[in-house]
Amino acid sequence: MSRVRMVKDHPLLILEHDGESVERGKGDRAIKRESRRTLERYLIAADLHIGFEHELATKGIRMDSSYVKEMLDELLSIARDEHCNGMILLGDIKDSTRGMSREEWRSIPLFITELARHLELYIVPGNHDSYLRRFMPDSVRLMSSKGMLIGDTLLMHGHTSPSVGITTVRRMVMGHLHPTLASSDSILSGERVWMILKVEASDHMLDIVVMPSLNRYMTMLHRRSRYGNSNNSNNSNNGIIQLLRRLIGSNLTIMKAVILTLDGSVVGDENTLIQAYSL
Repeated sequence: MSRVRMVKDHPLLILEHDGESVERGKGDRAIKRESRRTLERYLIAADLHIGFEHELATKGIRMDSSYVKEMLDELLSIARDEHCNGMILLGDIKDSTRGMSREEWRSIPLFITELARHLELYIVPGNHDSYLRRFMPDSVRLMSSKGMLIGDTLLMHGHTSPSVGITTVRRMVMGHLHPTLASSDSILSGERVWMILKVEASDHMLDIVVMPSLNRYMTMLHRRSRYGNSNNSNNSNNGIIQLLRRLIGSNLTIMKAVILTLDGSVVGDENTLIQAYSL
């Protein structure tokens, strides 16, 4: 059995696992470890996009790399306060989709090495993470891009189909969409938000948690309408409903949804979510 909870005021999730089998390994070679009786607690983050300042520069916006240390300090501080013994990054550690920028070469190795020095670190690659293995020390576990299974919870970036049949899991946690509130008539415009959905697919009920980007500056690059995403991937115009149908099945139905700001304020539900995206 696994349990998840949001970290108040942070785009971070805590997953607690009571010792059932954990699917681990590098790439597509998953290894199942023996069950433990001790409680495992993982800190989960998504969509760091280290090196995104390179794209900002092409738009005439200058920004230094101090945000990388800001994210590192946030992760290590919360991991310490929450007594986490592991960390899972759900993709898009780097920003460029092809090759590696100078900014990525400079920042990512130090960032990953410092995290791995304090915690057992797992990375589920995203669609921006080409060549990521070159940045990683041997102690970091690079998982399949199709996801990482812990108990009844599937952890994935969200750009590929799941590694397991969806009927075998109770919960899916993903990133990829960078959900933000971008309503022009709200003082919360540009705020990162959580999307928590209960869906039905193939007669199976599934909870889905869409995480905000850890990088709070990503909204400088892109703005979408109402509960939109700031992702510049090929899937960015599909919205969450279209994406989930592609990942899980075209017969997917949203039964219930809640959209939350980082402080836990409710700013939307299944009706506003459906209105925000074309079906």
